[in-house]
Order: sequence, then C-alpha cells, then structure tokens
Amino acid sequence: MPFDGVTDAYASLAKYIAWVKTFTTVPTVYRWPVNLGAGMYKITQTLDFTNTSGINLQGPVGSYINAGIFGYTAGPILDFSGSTMSGFNSLFMQSQAAWANHSTIGVLFALTATGGLNCSASNFYIDMEDMPTANGTIGSIGLLNIRAEEFDMDHYQIRANCPAIFSANSDLSRYGSGIAPVITSALATASGAGITAGLGSMGVVNGGNKGSLLGINFQMPCLLLHYPNSFEFNGYLSRVGTTVTANAYAASGQAIAVGMYSGGNVKIRATCETCASIAYVEAGNSNLEFDNVVTSKPNAIAGTLFQLEPSSYIKASDLNVTIPNSTDTDRGPGTGTRRFIYATPTGDNPIIASLYDVRMFCREISDNTHFINPALLRNANNVMVLSSKPFRKDGNKITGLTNFRVALGTIAAPVAGTVANVTAVDRVTMGSNNEASYRFMIDGQVVAGTQGTTHAASGNVSVVGFHNEVTIAQGSTSGQAKGISSVLGAYANSSTAQAAVTAVAADATLANGIWSVTITPTSTGADGTLPINFDGYLSVEAIHAVNGAILYSSTYPATFSSTD
Repeated sequence: MPFDGVTDAYASLAKYIAWVKTFTTVPTVYRWPVNLGAGMYKITQTLDFTNTSGINLQGPVGSYINAGIFGYTAGPILDFSGSTMSGFNSLFMQSQAAWANHSTIGVLFALTATGGLNCSASNFYIDMEDMPTANGTIGSIGLLNIRAEEFDMDHYQIRANCPAIFSANSDLSRYGSGIAPVITSALATASGAGITAGLGSMGVVNGGNKGSLLGINFQMPCLLLHYPNSFEFNGYLSRVGTTVTANAYAASGQAIAVGMYSGGNVKIRATCETCASIAYVEAGNSNLEFDNVVTSKPNAIAGTLFQLEPSSYIKASDLNVTIPNSTDTDRGPGTGTRRFIYATPTGDNPIIASLYDVRMFCREISDNTHFINPALLRNANNVMVLSSKPFRKDGNKITGLTNFRVALGTIAAPVAGTVANVTAVDRVTMGSNNEASYRFMIDGQVVAGTQGTTHAASGNVSVVGFHNEVTIAQGSTSGQAKGISSVLGAYANSSTAQAAVTAVAADATLANGIWSVTITPTSTGADGTLPINFDGYLSVEAIHAVNGAILYSSTYPATFSSTD
C-alpha cells in the first residue's frame, strides 16, 4: 500500500475496508480495525465506512500522530453515514484548496435506516484550509454530524471555515447560499440506506475534552449546533485569519464561537480567543451552561458575547464569562459596541426575544448599559445580572443586589446624593405611544458618624432607617407627573443634641435619557463636621411597551438612547 503522500492509495485502502466489512466476531457488532502504518496516504475518492458497524480506522497508537490522509475527493475524506460503534483515532487529515478535487469535508457521520449510533473519534487533527465557496457559502467543514447520536470525541484539533457542525436536521440550507437543501451521501445510498432526511432527535453528544476548534476567517461559527438536544464541549475556540466573507453569519463582521439554532441541554466550557461573540442564538434554547474565559477579540470587529435573534429566547440557563483583558471590557456605544447579551431592536416595536430564569455572570463589566439592551431587558423575567453592579429582574421589578454607599455632606451642611441611575424607557421617536410609568423604591439607612474611626469632636452617631418612593407617570412626550412618599423608620442617636438626622427626602430627575434618583437628608446638632452617608438599595418598576429600564451605579455616560 503506497504511503508516500503522492501515489494514490485509495484502491488499496478501499479493498482493505471492504474485506474488514465482511469479517465479524462475537458479538457481531464488532469487526477488525483498519490499521494504518506510519506514513501519508493520498486518496482520490472518499473512504467508505457507511452502513456497517464496529470498524475503527486508526493510526499507530501513541502520543504522536504519524499517520495522515491527504484528501483529493471533492467531498468528505471519510464517510461513516449509517455506521454504528465505529470511528477513527490517532490520525490527521488534510486537504488544501490548491489541490485538484480537494476534499471539502473532513469526516461525515450521519443517521440512516441502518444505523448511526455510538460512534467516536479521538486523538486526531483535521486541517481543511480556507475554501470560502465550498458547500455553498459554509466553506470547508472539518467534522459534520447529521443526527448521529451518542457520539463522543476528545483530544483533537479541527481547522476549517466551519470546524464542526452537529445538526438534528439534514437540511442546512439556512446557513449558506447555493448549498443543496439536504445533506446526502451517495456512498450510504449505494450501500443500502441514505442519510435520514428531515428533523429528528439528536442527543447525548459529547464534543469532547481537550478539543480545539479553529475557525478560518469570519465566515461561520467555530461550532455550529442545529437542534441537538444534548451537547457538551470542553476546550478551545478561536479564529485564524481576518477575512470577512459574504456569509450571513459574517455580515456584521462578527467572529462567532458557537452558533445555536434551537435545542437545549448544552454545556460549553471554553477559552475563546479572537472571537467577537461567544454565541449566536437563533431560536429557543434552554438549559444552557456557558463557562467561558474570553481572552481577546479583534478590536476592529464589533460584537456581543451572546447575540439573540429577535424571535429567539434563552431559559433556565447560566452564562458565565470572565474577561481578563481590560481592553475587551465595557466596549459600549461608540467604542466597539460590545455587550454581554443583546437582541437587535426592531425600531420602535417590541421584540419577541426573551430571557426566563437565567443567571448571567461577568464581573468585569462595570456599566450595566453595556451588559444588556433595554428591549431585551423588558422581556426578561427571573433574571440575575451579576456584573460589578449586579441586579435582579422579576416581572417589571428590578432590584439592585449591592449596597449603594453615597456621601450626603455633614451635619452642618447636608447635600443631595445620587443613589443610582436608571435608563429611561423612551422610544426612539416620541409620540402618543410612549406612555410609561416608573416607581423608584429606596430602602436603607442614613448614618451620621464615622463608623469605626473616633471622631475628633465627640464620636457621635445618628441613624435613621427609611423607605422612600418616587412614582412617575410619563405622558406621550417628555412631560412627567411625580408623586413622592417617604416612610421613616426608627431613629437612634447617641446624642440628639450633637447629631440627629431628622428627615430624608427623595427625588428623581431626567436628563439626556437618564433618570437620576437622589436623596437629601435634614439634620441638626452641634457636631457639625460629622459626615453623613447613605447605605442601602434601589429598586425600580418600569412599564413600557418596548423597553425596560436598566439600573446601574451613581456614575453614568453623558447620554443614553434606547437604541444603544
């Protein structure tokens, strides 16, 4: 058998595989492995492992891969459609765009009427190079799995325009122009059963431990998940190259780590590099667990870590991201537009995209207006935003989860202090449909005293607990009618004559699309230099047809628009 990488080895390998298919042991599902010695094997036709069982193609076992296949097949290098308990290990596969009849898919696994379960791949490397017009506009594909369930792979690297696709539907036409509407296998059809068409179940898929998926250029996601109902991945997602293609996934210039179209029970633990977005969510997804470290992204490419299509949703999920590189955080409006999660607004109309029972973690984001956009926040329920200024949203109520500490002057000279800021819910175009209502609720205590440091005058302390509310009725334009109420709790003064906070007033003012919620204490006493501080929490209820109000800290950008 030729193994010089130049002479065609297909005929010898095909004869070897055909012989192994005729051999069975007990139990009959298992057959001899197809063993390749060290060397390079050029093939001009796809190796046929279709509609069989128990066949494993393997190179010499060891930590170093020294058996490889060069693909000149104009399609897959290996085809396992309909095979059960089969797979490959200890191999590398390669195809270059400059080769005549270069292969466009590394390996194909698929379900047929004969089988397609319990296959695996380990200790391998697939390099498909840049083929932007292959497979429609999907480009080169490293590993393509169509409904082959109970699949497992580990210890690998795949480099392609789209390194890996796991799809519960044989129809991939939505991902490229010009591609055949249904993925088929001529070899599987010839051996008795073609690829099962249409949408079906696809579960218990393990994307592996120590996996590395390298997407070439900004064309397709590094990992494309189309309707799988159970998937796990632990490894590395990254990009090589900077060319932006005409594919729909790259239309906005985003380098996407994971593309998701419906499904659920997905667990991704990965380091992502040079990817503007971690996941692009196109339909309903539930039970997602993302535990990612984002180390870098192309600074010239705008991106959102989790991008939702206008009609998609995420529910019952945890999204956890760490961004160790400070230059990749808070890239808000005008500076790269990088948010944690975002659903594109549809002008002044409500969006359908929504979040239910979701926890989102990213402590490196210090401004919540960079975390989530107002249109998506309106459709969020039982959601926790765990930024450096965390809050929770239940129904229409948003509650801050950290203590706001605000300086309010001294006993002799009390001043107003901004407790927090909240984005207005205005539409882009004001009109008769811009009505809204706000209810700002402040709970906490105002303390006059140094709390731990002996005061030069007397060391006195005065504290009052209180609950303040400011209610806003917003008309069609910018006019508001305010109602304000205050409920003071118990007073405690170490010396009323020296220091006493006797009242706390609240207010909310609107400027440049931002509501500033303030409190002002009233105080008396001879210890005039005693400092006054607020410690407490702010909650807000905002009801509007299109947008939700975003709660963040006492510092804020100069202006804010609901389209940001």
